[in-house]
Amino acid sequence: MEIFHTAILHCPQLLIQAFVQTLCDLHHFPITGGLREQFSICYDVFIAILDNVELRVMRELSRSDPNWWLKNCCTTCTFKLEGEEELEFSMFGAMDGNDSLKCIPHSKTVGTLVEGDKISSKWDDLYDGGGEYILPRVEVDRWSKEAIGDVDIVNAENVSPCEERWKNMSDDHTSKMWGVFKETGFFLSLCHHGSMLVGADMVKSREQAKYPLAVVAKLLQVFGDRLGIGYDIGCKFGGTVHRSPLRELAKTKLFRMLVSLFHGHAHNRLCQLWHLGTYLKGLGLKDLETLEHFFSKSNALAGCIHYVSRFHCCQHISWYLKHIDRFDSFEHLNIIDSYPALQKSMWELGITNEKEFKAWLQEKEVYLSDLQHEPPEETIEIEYYARLVHYYDIEPPLQWDHVIEYAFLADFDLLRDVQQDMSDCKWATPAGHQAMDMYFKICQAREEIKHLNIKIQQLITYMHTEDMHLQQCKAVVADTDPALALQIAAYQNGQECFYAMHMRWFYVLSKDIGFTGSIDLGIVVSQRDGFGLEEPDDDIMNLDSHYINVSGRTDSESDESDEEEAEEVVFKEVQAIIQVSKDNERQ
Repeated sequence: MEIFHTAILHCPQLLIQAFVQTLCDLHHFPITGGLREQFSICYDVFIAILDNVELRVMRELSRSDPNWWLKNCCTTCTFKLEGEEELEFSMFGAMDGNDSLKCIPHSKTVGTLVEGDKISSKWDDLYDGGGEYILPRVEVDRWSKEAIGDVDIVNAENVSPCEERWKNMSDDHTSKMWGVFKETGFFLSLCHHGSMLVGADMVKSREQAKYPLAVVAKLLQVFGDRLGIGYDIGCKFGGTVHRSPLRELAKTKLFRMLVSLFHGHAHNRLCQLWHLGTYLKGLGLKDLETLEHFFSKSNALAGCIHYVSRFHCCQHISWYLKHIDRFDSFEHLNIIDSYPALQKSMWELGITNEKEFKAWLQEKEVYLSDLQHEPPEETIEIEYYARLVHYYDIEPPLQWDHVIEYAFLADFDLLRDVQQDMSDCKWATPAGHQAMDMYFKICQAREEIKHLNIKIQQLITYMHTEDMHLQQCKAVVADTDPALALQIAAYQNGQECFYAMHMRWFYVLSKDIGFTGSIDLGIVVSQRDGFGLEEPDDDIMNLDSHYINVSGRTDSESDESDEEEAEEVVFKEVQAIIQVSKDNERQ
């Protein structure tokens, strides 16, 4: 059963029927019709056992708070240290909907079953199965149009210039869906590292405003100030939040909606200056397209959940999210290598100070803002000219072939509808536009390095603190409840299986000439539930000293920079960790 559970998390396309047939072939046993149902029931029981064991372990670790997993979803996003620099945004996330994970409703639910019906696949009315990742439908429906009114009515000032261009949240789209489906997709939010935050299953509708509103309400309830969330229609949804009951809370917590980098280039140019990460201070190299990467993997779930019950649909999705949540990725910073090219462009354009790029950006914003409303006298002239055109039936002065001739102009659409002469504006030239983009990308790369210096020390401190706390909890219950201690040890192995790999790369990174951070242990801001931050005894400190030694900051190793020696040190420490873990399990 555990083999199937692990295999299906790595390969969601693997179905129960195929696995049962494989077992029958291996044991030379003829396949019968009831084996698939029996295996499905056993798998449900197996999952229930895993859930109950995890519940007991989390309770023993003082992590039974319903919001604990969300408050600690990502180490580098939620784990704060004393003395660290305060960033523009305390946390970044992304959210989006996906309609691949559809589910066809069953003709009968539990309430309508009669004698002889199969109840194992008709649990829609009895159980949820979504775990901590999926918001209850009741909580989502609190943000429906019927509950809070129509928040899409635009009557506020400073509306985003391209808000009305996005129609995927309009009534014409959200009210239509294939009648054959009940669950029509999944709306999900992740932190920018890829850790799961919270989601909601979309029921008989497309991407309505109630789904992101419910997600944002949950995030604002749990997290602190300065939260930034990327969304492909972030400009429009930012206005929706502004007109919803979340307005005051979002304003108090300095919540900000952003536009993901890939989708941002389809937005109005003025909207890009306001919401696109390239021009926003504090974003670094984060593209906020985390969901696009995630959905490219989660689409593999689609084939195995179309015909299952809602319970099994949520069960599959929840366990897949929990499995994905264990993995993390680190970005590579190579854009900063473009700095020599920027210096060359600045010399060619006669620019002596990088601050001039920021002045260009402000000048461009003023120009684009003026384009939103035509001057009255110009409106009259345009109307008069239009009537002349209609009267004489002349050919339009601008043809497509003329546009092709000027294709070398990166901002040709800006140059068409001018109210003033832009020929002297350096930012309107292709070379100036390219240099300005290069400058802001380098600024973001520098910010990303600052972010990573903070996050690396957070992660190292978290790994040490987590190991210390788990060792303490395991020692407390070792004599009274050995079975629970064994499960805590298994939980610890699952949590720490990547620690040695991370420390190895951090140590190698610390020897790089350009490294400006620190891999020393930091001091956690305050006592956190479920982490046991009280001072440990000497035995526990000695047990966990391998995390400090691996950092390479001791006096005896301060002058060593050879990478092979670093790998040898880490290898020995990993062997020590494994041996300590085996000794504890024997005890």
